[in-house]
Amino acid sequence: MRRIRKCDEDEEVVEIEKQRLNEVNLKIEKCFVQKNRKQSNFRH
Repeated sequence: MRRIRKCDEDEEVVEIEKQRLNEVNLKIEKCFVQKNRKQSNFRH
Protein backbone atom coordinates (compact mmCIF):
# COMPACT_ATOMS: atom_id res chain seq x y z
CA MET A 1 0.00 0.00 0.00
CA ARG A 2 1.20 3.48 -0.83
CA ARG A 3 1.39 6.45 1.51
CA ILE A 4 -1.79 8.51 1.67
CA ARG A 5 0.05 11.71 0.69
CA LYS A 6 0.90 10.34 -2.72
CA CYS A 7 -2.52 8.84 -3.21
CA ASP A 8 -4.18 11.76 -5.01
CA GLU A 9 -1.36 12.09 -7.50
CA ASP A 10 -1.33 8.36 -8.09
CA GLU A 11 -5.06 8.28 -8.73
CA GLU A 12 -4.73 10.97 -11.38
CA VAL A 13 -1.92 9.08 -13.05
CA VAL A 14 -3.88 5.85 -12.90
CA GLU A 15 -6.90 7.50 -14.54
CA ILE A 16 -4.76 8.90 -17.34
CA GLU A 17 -3.12 5.52 -17.86
CA LYS A 18 -6.51 3.82 -17.91
CA GLN A 19 -7.75 6.18 -20.60
CA ARG A 20 -4.62 5.56 -22.67
CA LEU A 21 -4.98 1.83 -22.25
CA ASN A 22 -8.63 1.96 -23.24
CA GLU A 23 -7.79 3.85 -26.43
CA VAL A 24 -5.06 1.39 -27.29
CA ASN A 25 -7.29 -1.58 -26.53
CA LEU A 26 -10.02 -0.18 -28.77
CA LYS A 27 -7.55 0.21 -31.62
CA ILE A 28 -6.26 -3.31 -31.08
CA GLU A 29 -9.80 -4.69 -30.99
CA LYS A 30 -10.69 -2.97 -34.26
CA CYS A 31 -7.57 -4.34 -35.93
CA PHE A 32 -8.19 -7.79 -34.51
CA VAL A 33 -11.82 -7.83 -35.65
CA GLN A 34 -10.79 -6.80 -39.16
CA LYS A 35 -8.16 -9.54 -39.24
CA ASN A 36 -10.67 -12.10 -38.03
CA ARG A 37 -13.09 -11.13 -40.78
CA LYS A 38 -10.35 -11.56 -43.36
CA GLN A 39 -9.23 -14.93 -42.01
CA SER A 40 -12.02 -16.38 -39.90
CA ASN A 41 -10.11 -19.54 -39.01
CA PHE A 42 -7.20 -17.58 -37.62
CA ARG A 43 -6.59 -18.00 -33.90
CA HIS A 44 -4.04 -16.07 -31.89
